[in-house]
Amino acid sequence: MIIKSMISLVLILLLGLSTLFTNIIYSYATTTTETKAEFTSIKETDNGFTGTIKYNLKSETEVLSINSSDISKFDLDILKKQLGNKNVTLQKNQNNILLNLKEHVDKSLNGEFDFKINKIDSITISITDSKNNFLASKKLDVEAKLPTMESVLTNNADEKDKSKNNLTDINTVDETKEKAAAQDDDQDDTNWTQTYNLRLSRGPTLEHASGSKATPFLYFGDFFYARKQMLVKDAYQKDTGRGKDGRFDSLTAPNFATVVQPEGDNEELNTIDDGEKGDNDVGKEFITKGRHIYTHNNGDGQHKDNVTGSKGTFVTTDLHNYNHVTDHKTMPSMMGPDHLGSTVAMLTIPKLFYKLDPQTGFEQQKLIFQQQYVAGKIKYKLEMTIIIKFNRSGEMVTEVSYKNIGDKEFKNFIGFVFHNIAFNRDYVQEYDKDKKIYHGGYVPLRSLGNNRGMYAQSDSVHARVNFHMNLDNEPEAWAARTTTDSSHQFKGYTSSGGILSLVFTGILQAKFTGNPWKHHMNDRYNHTPWYQPGNLPKGMFNSFRTYEDPGDKGHDPGAGKKLGRIYGKKDFGAYIDENTYLWDAGVTMRTEPTTLEVDDSKTIRYSRTFDIMDEKFAPVIILDQNGTKDKPDNIEAGQTDYKLTGSWYDFDSESGDLFWTMDDENPDKKKKKINTYSQNDKDKTSGVPHDWNETISIQKYKPGLHTVNVWMVDSEGNKSIVQTTTINIAKAPTNEPQIIIANPYSTEASPFAPNGDTINLKGYWTDLNSPTIKEISYSIDDNPENIITTNLSNPNLGKEVNWEIPQVNISHLTDLKLHKIIVNIYDDDGLNGSDILYFQRKEGTCRLTAPTEIDFGKHFLDGKNTSKIHPQFENKLEVDDYRANTGKPMKLTLHINKFINSEYEQMKLNHCVYWEGQQCATNDLPIGVSNNPKDGTWLTKTDFTDLIKQKLSLVFQFDGLPKAGEFNSKWDWILTDAP
Repeated sequence: MIIKSMISLVLILLLGLSTLFTNIIYSYATTTTETKAEFTSIKETDNGFTGTIKYNLKSETEVLSINSSDISKFDLDILKKQLGNKNVTLQKNQNNILLNLKEHVDKSLNGEFDFKINKIDSITISITDSKNNFLASKKLDVEAKLPTMESVLTNNADEKDKSKNNLTDINTVDETKEKAAAQDDDQDDTNWTQTYNLRLSRGPTLEHASGSKATPFLYFGDFFYARKQMLVKDAYQKDTGRGKDGRFDSLTAPNFATVVQPEGDNEELNTIDDGEKGDNDVGKEFITKGRHIYTHNNGDGQHKDNVTGSKGTFVTTDLHNYNHVTDHKTMPSMMGPDHLGSTVAMLTIPKLFYKLDPQTGFEQQKLIFQQQYVAGKIKYKLEMTIIIKFNRSGEMVTEVSYKNIGDKEFKNFIGFVFHNIAFNRDYVQEYDKDKKIYHGGYVPLRSLGNNRGMYAQSDSVHARVNFHMNLDNEPEAWAARTTTDSSHQFKGYTSSGGILSLVFTGILQAKFTGNPWKHHMNDRYNHTPWYQPGNLPKGMFNSFRTYEDPGDKGHDPGAGKKLGRIYGKKDFGAYIDENTYLWDAGVTMRTEPTTLEVDDSKTIRYSRTFDIMDEKFAPVIILDQNGTKDKPDNIEAGQTDYKLTGSWYDFDSESGDLFWTMDDENPDKKKKKINTYSQNDKDKTSGVPHDWNETISIQKYKPGLHTVNVWMVDSEGNKSIVQTTTINIAKAPTNEPQIIIANPYSTEASPFAPNGDTINLKGYWTDLNSPTIKEISYSIDDNPENIITTNLSNPNLGKEVNWEIPQVNISHLTDLKLHKIIVNIYDDDGLNGSDILYFQRKEGTCRLTAPTEIDFGKHFLDGKNTSKIHPQFENKLEVDDYRANTGKPMKLTLHINKFINSEYEQMKLNHCVYWEGQQCATNDLPIGVSNNPKDGTWLTKTDFTDLIKQKLSLVFQFDGLPKAGEFNSKWDWILTDAP
């Protein structure tokens, strides 16, 4: 997007409250009141903290207050036993405990009492007098511990030893599933536009046979907030309205909704709010004139249920286990990214991007957020990237990448994805007054068959969601069980530890084991035919027993059967049956536990479809093959048949015909019938998937890429959505060697758009008669060839051999012209072959990168201001301008907000801003102007890092009031057109 003049588009990078910080600690020889208090004998125990508070009162009537970031952690019984019940008053809303101490002092009005704090990682406590004067403050932290467990699964040794530039394995065939290409356009920020507001993105509209039509919309977090275009920074803030520790919106929740319009309603639904609607009116146009909106996450748009924010649906990791190591190595602790006050929560306000998918024309979105834990000088830091997009058929694909951007390898890394399933129609679940449960969230979780994934279907809401778990980069494990709120903190095994966990393992595990390893608890589940919080059928875990447990993956009871197996002493027991009580529905996915090296990443990829049961329902077809142009399904030369597999279901027809075509833009004209399938009335009503397995003839098709189209038409004439897969028919091997570039895909008319300074090339080569390949090389444009490898053996004459040339350097090509990489192969007979990759850089937008952490150090004020303090940070402050042909210089301005105590919002810290040693009149500071983008040049960089470090300084002011602790500030980096 081109930034328009007159500051019509303002780019603001907000550094979160917990990320830009300064430890300004005040120390005084005297206090401002005669009453005194101090903390002594502080000790960390297995069950929390203990200590003593000593005090000297100004008078017998003086009342002291214990204030805390989490007052519920104080053991009231111990205080009441020492001071008396009537003298201890808990005020939850104010997060404090009032203490009347007149009966607990000596003649000199001195006294002391002991306190106990239940287990918590970090807590700040303070003492104030009756006039709210601070007397003492103390921050308690659990001693940092590193994990002691060893990884059960590690990276393949060959991969660990393999340098990115080592091509000795070019002659080996990789039989594993091909990983996503490193140059995947989805990971390229230059082709994305950053947005500072949540948004809805429309998918393809499906027209039903009844005349109605359904349109899907994708978004992050909650539908209401996305519809209102809430600022990302506002959604990131604490949910103060309901007194939770979580954020206002679960931003890491990848969601989509479907809106159904009745016959004759041809109005295009607006995805942008006019900004004038109140909460009660937002999205109302989706539920008027016979329209209905359907969602499938708990809390998604449910204002009527007093629940919002997509609770229980989120993405996270086991980084919390570095902060608090559990007692059992196969049950690492986990915390959701929305938990405020945690060192492993979302490090900064997430970045949200959008762009048009060139393959489909539909808008897709990308969210990037970070988690961090610092242990001494070691920084464990992870960056999560979530991409959501629709394919042509309206299936929503979600890809979650976890990257180690810290200082050190991450042992026993696990990435998680949680979905709390709840069916909502017109923003509300249907409520059963007799059972006192919402039907939308208490539904059977069933198998799609053949390890394809799972589905949940709500008859009361007339909707169904399918989770497809068999794509490339599929989850290493997944469990169709239940989830919990992302704002909650969980210990993986026990929170007590020590000898107790060894002696009373069974009891402690039942009491303390947390998500996702939590298992059946013997409370009310066996006495009522519906779910109670924290409960599951006996013998089940809410996701996994340990990190070696695959959950439901690989344990398929058959299509349409309920998922879930009871665990025996050694392994799985019987499957859950239809009579087993329901629980609150959800699904959890995870990566394999592994060592994640610095700059390495792991990916989970899955997809969802969402059916609305229309009056004349069209059949649904699932195609297992999912080849794309960049990653086609490769067919050997001479192969005459191609096998297709999948499943189908239909809610109102007993039979249907399966059709296919190849490379036809209008499949109906040249459709070929494969077979006819039927089902019984019971399966029809229940929507049970049925497998199909067919072979099509590809004998007459030439070598190269082809698109296979498959669909079904039921006995009433209703047509399913067309499913597609891309295949590559290999050329027949010849005496001349042949080399094919399979990834990335390109043609001269449709060149590949690189996203950086390197391109990874992958493909295969063949030779019919030469036992040795002399060399493989490449050249860029008309430049000399670069030899990659020599003297490769060809033991299987005529067979395909995979090759890869990683990180071909194109940094010297900074223009927007068409270029090509020619890959050559020479055999020992002097014969050669070649293939060409065409590429061309694309003009993009202007991007601002700013530091995520700025530190001003620790300072003590004893009655005077600090000296001028310069900021310290690691990341760059940089403007990357990709507007090669139409760009203008950009003006960068900084607004520094007030510094606020991390525990007490009412405590402010005054400061003055200096630039080049001169005090600034305001907190709005003009930093500078970016370089003028050069015409025809892809990227123009402007680095402001050293400028800020050298010229900016702050002075923190003494205002006569005692203050202590960590103070945070939000910094707004504003990028506008230069005048």
